[in-house]
Amino acid sequence: LAQSVTVLREGELQRAKASNLGETLAGQLGVSATSFGAAASRPIIRGLAGARIKMMEDSVDSLDVSTVSVDHAVGIDPLIAEQIEIFRGPTTLLYGTGAVGGVVNTVTRRIPESVPEGGFEGAVELRGNTVANDRTVALRLDGGQDIFAWHLDGLQRDSSDYEIPEFAELSSDEPAPRTGVL
Repeated sequence: LAQSVTVLREGELQRAKASNLGETLAGQLGVSATSFGAAASRPIIRGLAGARIKMMEDSVDSLDVSTVSVDHAVGIDPLIAEQIEIFRGPTTLLYGTGAVGGVVNTVTRRIPESVPEGGFEGAVELRGNTVANDRTVALRLDGGQDIFAWHLDGLQRDSSDYEIPEFAELSSDEPAPRTGVL
């Protein structure tokens, strides 16, 4: 059975990770992204977007408002992703008729399936940029013993407005902005 599926994991996922899910997947085959500012970006698969692309976390629908309006971010952050799966074509019909454009499933460790080797493991990721003075930290801790396993993760992001080095001026070739009501 031929399926059109792309799976990002480990090193490939680490290299592709960006501040949101749309930017993270934008370089994949047949995938681009909407852009409505620094944080609000959603994947576009083969030209279809919005409610036609089902966003899932651990095989459960994310149920966020990013399907309704492009100025809302997807509620799933790629910094906590263990792997990201992109489904295209007829396989998407297994997820309902609303997923006709594709399915993006982000696999996390939020529901532990096993106890980590040695009883404990974790990861910390720090990111930042100077354009919007963005600072992001993500933390993941997993542990357990015998038949008991636990998971803890957290994400903190703080950013400002975009900044440019100097005062912006219109050149004499550009028309002045229109003001008032027509």
